[in-house]
Amino acid sequence: MNRQYNRTNRMLRAALLELLDEKPYPKITVSDIVERADLSRSTFYVHFDTKDDLLCSFIEDILDEFFDILSMRNFETPDEAVDIEINVSLFRLWKESAEITRLVEATDIDLAMMRSLTKAWQRNYNEKIADKRPNTTPTLAVYLNRYLASSYFGILRYWIEEGMQRPPELMGRLLYALTGPPILNNAIQEVNQEFAMGSETQ
Repeated sequence: MNRQYNRTNRMLRAALLELLDEKPYPKITVSDIVERADLSRSTFYVHFDTKDDLLCSFIEDILDEFFDILSMRNFETPDEAVDIEINVSLFRLWKESAEITRLVEATDIDLAMMRSLTKAWQRNYNEKIADKRPNTTPTLAVYLNRYLASSYFGILRYWIEEGMQRPPELMGRLLYALTGPPILNNAIQEVNQEFAMGSETQ
């Protein structure tokens, strides 16, 4: 991407953040965004298809980096300390992003944020993790990713609402206790076998 493209992206994102200080997300339109950014509607659509795609771009920056870290995990022989540190990295990334904090604190944005997070989560899984879990059926992977995305978002949102008082290291351990391999890798195997046999179509 060239410098002008990135500059325009930043202008659109800054415009959305400013507008969120003034009105709820559902009431913000593409026209509002381009007017605030002093850009044309056609320029907006070169970068994003919808307002939600613009919102998703904030989350994708963090999840892209998180999944780069996650993709280095050994899925065959998981290590608890490594898994906890991976979770800690997510909280550190969110804590370092002032933009994300402002988005989470905005009004009437939960549903759009959840849609954006789920979309970015699934894309990253497909691109960076799916081939490392060849025995997980695609249909089950969708269910699993939606569960993880909603779990992560719920915990992250409350953590931010509390002012991020608890350190990322503690939150990483909490997230591991709630969503780590002891939960996801044991009981889920039986369900995965049923998905593989085609029970999802019955």
